[in-house]
Amino acid sequence: MRAGATHRDEFEKDLAHFLDTFKNTGALFSAELRFRPMIDVGEVELTKYFDIHILTYKNYLYVSDTSLDTLTTASISDSHDHALKMDTPGHKVIQLELKGNWRKSADLYLRGKLAGTPCLIHKLQNEDGIYFGVNVERNQARKCYAKFFYPKSIARPNSGHIDGERYLLNAIIDTKATTNNASWQDIDALIQSIKNKARTLACAFQASSNYIEKDLIPLIESYVRTLKMARLPASSFLDKELTMDTGQICNLGRAYNEYKFLASRQDLPMTPNHERAFGKKGDLANEGTVFRLSPGGRQRISNKLGRTYTKEDEFIIEELDLTSTSSEDGQSKQHYKFFLPGNVVKSMKKLDEPIIVGQIPTRVTYE
Repeated sequence: MRAGATHRDEFEKDLAHFLDTFKNTGALFSAELRFRPMIDVGEVELTKYFDIHILTYKNYLYVSDTSLDTLTTASISDSHDHALKMDTPGHKVIQLELKGNWRKSADLYLRGKLAGTPCLIHKLQNEDGIYFGVNVERNQARKCYAKFFYPKSIARPNSGHIDGERYLLNAIIDTKATTNNASWQDIDALIQSIKNKARTLACAFQASSNYIEKDLIPLIESYVRTLKMARLPASSFLDKELTMDTGQICNLGRAYNEYKFLASRQDLPMTPNHERAFGKKGDLANEGTVFRLSPGGRQRISNKLGRTYTKEDEFIIEELDLTSTSSEDGQSKQHYKFFLPGNVVKSMKKLDEPIIVGQIPTRVTYE
């Protein structure tokens, strides 16, 4: 939905009408929920403190018995694996609660007066340099708690953090584990659990709390209103065949505007999930070469063999190498521009019957 083009309530009504129209036709369709990335800029510090090694970012603090810089660089092992299994085992670190500053917390930990939470960290790398992922792989319940930290490099614009935790997905998994026949009260409780999570995070992790409240909750509540208007059951919210939580948008095309604080260019994979989607080992790369036909945006006037002036619209055929999606050069290998005579370009002016997706209407006026 383009900002300023329509109101959210109008979009909800349009989507609800679509869902209501096709819900009993056997048509295959789904609704994807995609969210802005949670990106925060600040100093990522890697240092040694007595006998322990530290990774700290604002109120995040991880301690390790070995240097994180010396870890083997990891990558995804299978682009089809949504659990994001890595090709290198994660290294155990302890996440500590911050007590004033990281040195005080580290001192308490070394004296045995502060326990922490065990986590697994992977050293990762993209074109801009190394970065670190904590709990990258999903756990046995298929829940995701990933956090990513990006030290400053020559190519990377800033250092900072991406919160890759799947707050909605985790809540859906919890609800499905305890509910057989979901009601709208169950869905309300699911949303409330995410709101409670935001309040819990507010003291120590304000950026993530704000993200949940401003980016996740409004979209989730909007989708629930749409399902209700479409007269779909509450179980449809939990049905992965209809409702697909695809998480945060990737750094592709114009989405770079969201990632520009931590990425040097667009189409640069920023997380293992990006690598799985469009990196050199990703699903998109496996599709190889494809061709795309698209409007070119120009028109010309033709007057051949004494015919009257007609408008000709430009079209473009491009050869795309999908294995190069994440490269600096991009997908496009070659393209050819051509114009179509106006008499073969038709536009629908009036429909005398409802149009069904994939069906050519029999009674339609062209110009």
